[in-house]
Amino acid sequence: MQTCSHTTGLTFLGIGAQKAGTTWLAKWLSMHPEVHMPVKEIHFWDHPPFSPARLIRYKNRFESSTKKAHGEITPKYAILPLDTIKLIHDNFPKLRIIYILRNPIERAWSQVRMEYARRMYKDNASPSDMSTDWFIEHMLSEESISRGSYTNCIRNWLTYFSRDQLRIFIYEKDLAMPRKMLAECCQHLEINDSFYNS
Repeated sequence: MQTCSHTTGLTFLGIGAQKAGTTWLAKWLSMHPEVHMPVKEIHFWDHPPFSPARLIRYKNRFESSTKKAHGEITPKYAILPLDTIKLIHDNFPKLRIIYILRNPIERAWSQVRMEYARRMYKDNASPSDMSTDWFIEHMLSEESISRGSYTNCIRNWLTYFSRDQLRIFIYEKDLAMPRKMLAECCQHLEINDSFYNS
């Protein structure tokens, strides 16, 4: 088990992938007594521009706790542009990053099903509105493809962050052993890795 002194400020980000277990991970990390997560998806870094006032407000969300690890998980961060990743690094150079990968076809299909449910129940769409072309269009959209282009995402993040700052998990393999995965997350975040053994 690795430990570090109490700290303030953002110490970790979960960057995705979408539909790859990030909600599950956020739920369990938020239970850890050494983790401060104000909310799962803040969606700060995917909504520019980043004025000094906005950056201060964002940083302040992680300053109020005396816990060891402070962070958030927003799956869209995986596909952030390089200039935004650089800005994150400039502000948080010691940041720890967690990235869960999932079979890209399964990930895309799960995303489309989520969008379908949203249209049906939130936007009052009917099944007849959702043609085969609608599903194909969403599966092949630029955003869907970019979310599954893991090599590009990893390359972009490693442009500014070191390899040991990025911890990659595989949805199909690692979530099958949840306690082991949570312990490895804790080790990466330098918090008590025995918490989930009870």
